[in-house]
Amino acid sequence: MPEFDRFRSSSAYLSHMLEAGGDTIPAVPSMITGRQVIATRELGPDRLLLSFEAGQPDIDLAEAPNLFQEAEKLGFRTAVAAWGIPYCRIFREGHRELLVV
Repeated sequence: MPEFDRFRSSSAYLSHMLEAGGDTIPAVPSMITGRQVIATRELGPDRLLLSFEAGQPDIDLAEAPNLFQEAEKLGFRTAVAAWGIPYCRIFREGHRELLVV
């Protein structure tokens, strides 16, 4: 399967990874922000508040610095392919160009 080999050779491939968490939320926000999420609070279909440290104010996922923004600053183009998580509703206007759902 040469096309899969070509794709793998041009992509990040990690074979010894640890999971970011036991549940999708907070694991996915932890991976997206690069910080361990200790608690989340859903405020509807397009609002997810994240807690990174006890006693600190919650941060809306749409407002939290994330790896897509950092990659864009470095000149990389990024995309997300997912099923079941509404990234386009979580990332507000201005960040949607970074995501493909």
